[in-house]
Amino acid sequence: FYAELDKIPGIRVYPSQANYFMVELTGKHSAEEVCLKLLEKGILVKNLKGKKGISGEFIRVAIRGMEENDVLVREINLTK
Repeated sequence: FYAELDKIPGIRVYPSQANYFMVELTGKHSAEEVCLKLLEKGILVKNLKGKKGISGEFIRVAIRGMEENDVLVREINLTK
């Protein structure tokens, strides 16, 4: 899942020991825009903007089953 996310242009994925990844949005999209876009597809991710110690546009994505992870990778494509 990490490797597939890491291939997507416009994001940087941070390795994790937990069941989620912190994802930095490095392109033109804000965390709010990405969260709303994914929510429209029925995918919930956490907007980390404004959290103490976090500067920039970040979201948190949970590691789920393979099928759900594949859907997230497909839908988080920020070039659309």
